[in-house]
Amino acid sequence: MVLGAAVALAPPPSLAAPGDAITQIDALDSRIERTTRVERRLAGQERRAERELRSLRARERRASREVRAATAKLRSASVVQTRAEDALSREVAELQGIASVLADANVVGGGGYRRAGPGDERGPGP
Repeated sequence: MVLGAAVALAPPPSLAAPGDAITQIDALDSRIERTTRVERRLAGQERRAERELRSLRARERRASREVRAATAKLRSASVVQTRAEDALSREVAELQGIASVLADANVVGGGGYRRAGPGDERGPGP
């Protein structure tokens, strides 16, 4: 029973010597300081990453707007091109009709323009 009482009254191993306790406190302080520095560095990295993410999102929004604008211009140009092609087809059909009428009337095909001589101001030949 005396042995049990001696064990119960003995100081815990961590507090066995006052010098050891001071060493342990210094070690804990050092670990706290390192942890604090790491936390600050990580917080700075997190802020920079968030700022970069905001910047990338803004660039993405701008690029998306530019793509939408370019797509709208392309659609508009396509509509204009289709209208121009339709108008050109109508003009070609009209000119082909005129050429057919002229060919039927025997006005075209006889040699085109004659070369005019001095003082000769005739137009198309027969």
